[in-house]
Amino acid sequence: MVKVVEVVCGLQNGGVESFLYNYISKINNENYSFDIITHGKSNENTKNKFEKIGCKIIEITPKRRNFIKNLFQLYYYLKNNDYDVIHCHMSINNAIPLIIARKVGIKLRISHSHQAIINEKSFRKIKKYLFRNIILKNANKYVACGENAGKYLYGKNFKNYTVIHNAINVNNFKFNRVSREKIRKELNINKDEILLGNVGRFSYQKNHEFLIELLKYMNNDMYKLLLIGNGELKNEIIEKVKKYNLENQVIFLENINNVNDYMSAMDIFLLPSLFEGLPLVAIEAQTSGVNCLFSKNIDNEVKINENAKLLDLNILEWEREIETANINRINNIEKIRKRGYDIETEIEKFEKLYTL
Repeated sequence: MVKVVEVVCGLQNGGVESFLYNYISKINNENYSFDIITHGKSNENTKNKFEKIGCKIIEITPKRRNFIKNLFQLYYYLKNNDYDVIHCHMSINNAIPLIIARKVGIKLRISHSHQAIINEKSFRKIKKYLFRNIILKNANKYVACGENAGKYLYGKNFKNYTVIHNAINVNNFKFNRVSREKIRKELNINKDEILLGNVGRFSYQKNHEFLIELLKYMNNDMYKLLLIGNGELKNEIIEKVKKYNLENQVIFLENINNVNDYMSAMDIFLLPSLFEGLPLVAIEAQTSGVNCLFSKNIDNEVKINENAKLLDLNILEWEREIETANINRINNIEKIRKRGYDIETEIEKFEKLYTL
């Protein structure tokens, strides 16, 4: 049996976690065992979900809280568990676990790039260039979620990486009219109302504030906004909604396990991220056939459907696109499959990664 350790920043309910769950739950667990090292306390639902498919969760101290303790714990677990493979999912921060993994003798060391930041701050650029060399020297397999993510982490001239898409079970995200009517009834959305939707962690990166400012500017009760997720800025967004007297238009939900049903209920999916790689939720939304508006700060490889658009973060532009959108669904399942986002075809590439 091949013993694999996955290293992630956190185990909450984000894109990396969804990527891992989709693939690990599909792989033949008779041939592999999986541990997941996460920096900090896990979301209990996410943790339980992984444990049900046989993963062992190891929570270590976040480096921002105690860097020395973080290094010690990381070294301890990598040295004392006889791992055959380490697979790192922290972009530029892959560098540190890869150094330790090489030092303790882990044979197969995989770096995975899940993002391509467009408007990058100077200090982050410096860190990336320093850590890039460490990653290239200490990993011996390289992976990215897309071509831009590969160029971002490994450099434009480095070609020796494998693209493994953020794939999903496309059949689960097909538009479902029964689910649409059921969810809209639960949410008290009338037939003549337009449901705008967003799924994501309430963090600076995801830019929920833009959505609230947009709704305030539009000043039209016909539009409802559904926000699904948790995160450190959720209370701040709730307070902003109250400040603008938008309580009757904004619906908050916790993390849920049936996002696919809620995608069917939405009329327009919105993702105004300040920076982003190739988010899994954007693939899910396009698979459901819903109209999608994405920020131009997201990797442009994200656009698959003709009813998906990449926009500047300009409220007037987003308002115009929302008000003129044709809310009829499109069926683009085959295009999603051909672009490599069906887990049934991508799983072979994932399993080959762990060939020693």
